[in-house]
Amino acid sequence: MSTPTEEDWKQIHAMAWRDPSFRELLETDPRKALDAYGEKAGKSFSKVVEVTPRPHGVSDEDLHKQEHAKYPPACC
Repeated sequence: MSTPTEEDWKQIHAMAWRDPSFRELLETDPRKALDAYGEKAGKSFSKVVEVTPRPHGVSDEDLHKQEHAKYPPACC
């Protein structure tokens, strides 16, 4: 698996809410936090987030207007 799924992010946030030390790690070193989550979940990640290709024919101005664009989780 290369990037965390939406379900992984839900579990990562839940861990951060339950465990103050994991939350601190997530806020200060997300890469290490993902590695720690991956150890517990039996997964490994080669990337933290995956950025999709830019939509064809969309200007910079249009990108800023998109309301439904996918953004990485707030922690990263």
